[in-house]
Amino acid sequence: MRAVRFHAHGGPEVLRLEELPDPVPGVGEVRIRVAACGLNHLDIWTRRGMERVTVPLPHVPGVDIAGHVDAVGPGVTGWAEGDAVVVYPLETCGSCPACAGGQEQRCRHGRMVGGYHRDGGYADFVIVRAATLVPWPASLSAVQAAALPVAYLTAWHMVHDKGEAEPGDDVLVTAASGGVASACVQIAAAAGCRVLVTVSSSAKAEAVAALGVHDVLVGRELDHGEVRALTAGKGVELALDHVGGDMVMACVKSLAAGGRLVSTGASAGPKPEIDLRYLFMRDLDLRGAYMGPKSALEHVMRLAGEGALSPLVHAVFPLEQAAEAQQVLEDRTVVGKVVLDLS
Repeated sequence: MRAVRFHAHGGPEVLRLEELPDPVPGVGEVRIRVAACGLNHLDIWTRRGMERVTVPLPHVPGVDIAGHVDAVGPGVTGWAEGDAVVVYPLETCGSCPACAGGQEQRCRHGRMVGGYHRDGGYADFVIVRAATLVPWPASLSAVQAAALPVAYLTAWHMVHDKGEAEPGDDVLVTAASGGVASACVQIAAAAGCRVLVTVSSSAKAEAVAALGVHDVLVGRELDHGEVRALTAGKGVELALDHVGGDMVMACVKSLAAGGRLVSTGASAGPKPEIDLRYLFMRDLDLRGAYMGPKSALEHVMRLAGEGALSPLVHAVFPLEQAAEAQQVLEDRTVVGKVVLDLS
């Protein structure tokens, strides 16, 4: 099979297209013929190397996988060759209290497919546990299906599980052109919320506005005064942030009394300064969201199959151009998702 992998950490140039033996599924596993694989910033972080994280080398990246079951290992039931599937990106133990309670993202034994535990979807074939499979609706293309898993299950978890969004809520989404953020916009709008967003440029504003946005604030900094002006001085009930750094305190200042801030990233810095007086005087909640449970992906795939959600795709590349695809994502000019098409 063809596979793109890296043997050492570095820039996009370390990615190599190689010929490898076709993998064989073990007990409880299936082999997926990959049709498309979405890119995530995790692909870049593992390629560069991460502090206190050991990535087994050589490594095939790729977390967002859509494809067809090609071979079934011993003990697998409920799936057959030819089934169209996407992959829930975490392989979990299935028996701990978190897994039993439907909160698989909290499993202490979880391993990410294509992250830094086992090889991922930048290849013709990938081996995954059968327990990670979710049906791929026939109404979606391979590229659309591969654009959904990580971004949309995370966004669902942020908006509904952690954000507790209600119809009529004012919801702020920061840096809304990214994969997770643009998914948050769609999911919050579909929940009946009034969505305000920040984007870094007017070019990104035009693309994001079509997703169900009510107000767009252009600029890399968030002016909480503008947010309050747009909400009649009240502030937003919910802020969804994947930026971190100074954006966190700006979001806190933008919240209404009793409001909630949900964080899922720290690209601008992991150690923001927070004025605790805002937290207790306004009775605010600060919450974290790490991807989401498998049920979130099942919700997302069903709604996308019905046409209620539509992933925003920025660019599509063949497998041979994986390095170029990562460079586009790394340049941070992306609006939506970058996807490798192997179909």
